[in-house]
Amino acid sequence: MSTELSGIGFRLLEVRKKHGLTQAIVAAKLRISDKTYKFYELEKREIPSLVAVHFCELFDVSLSWLLIGKPEGASEQNLNMVENLVQAVLKYAHIDLKDEDKEDLARCARYIMKQTIEKNTDPSVEAEEFYRTRK
Repeated sequence: MSTELSGIGFRLLEVRKKHGLTQAIVAAKLRISDKTYKFYELEKREIPSLVAVHFCELFDVSLSWLLIGKPEGASEQNLNMVENLVQAVLKYAHIDLKDEDKEDLARCARYIMKQTIEKNTDPSVEAEEFYRTRK
């Protein structure tokens, strides 16, 4: 097994356990044999790209995370877009806030979005955590 692929088995197991599924059920969902899937988790066989993509689609995980353990991070461009979006909404919604408060809210939205993407959590969870720690 090549070193850059090491850890895939653990990530397969992590997702399977998170969903409370057996190896047999995951194998059936992937349309492969139980033994083949077991070998992927044990890293005795490399997972073919089509099976990896199918797994990611079924369980809503990123391919980069499955293959190399690195979550897809938020790009700077997308984070800037979130910040600009919040500022635009505040401007045209005629919400009565000072300009510096609008900018602060936009920066908070950017931070919350970044945490949401990096941790793969719900934005409301990250917003709650952010504002709880600011008090």
